[in-house]
Amino acid sequence: MQQQASLLEPLIASGKLYADRRANAVFALVAGKAQQPVGAELRGAASRVWRGMAGGTNKDLGYFWIGVRGSREIVLCESAIDAISCFQIDPDRICVSGPGAVSLWLGNLLL
Repeated sequence: MQQQASLLEPLIASGKLYADRRANAVFALVAGKAQQPVGAELRGAASRVWRGMAGGTNKDLGYFWIGVRGSREIVLCESAIDAISCFQIDPDRICVSGPGAVSLWLGNLLL
């Protein structure tokens, strides 16, 4: 699914999405209500497609999310790109991804 620029621009402006020095897409992972950065999910943007985590990332603590605060529905997604696509399809929901680990952060997010 092609992402709309109007959807990506706020993510870029907020620092949730950016490119690293190798031109990979970097999706910031946060933890808790204070939205403290705890790492990043990486996605290759060149001809060789790959996924990974930034060094030092604690994937058990962090998540990527997009949506409108106060929404009553949350959709759990596999990756940050999936969360962005989910939100593009249904902007009335909060779309959240945990990079392969749905554990410590999920209970705190739902409370």
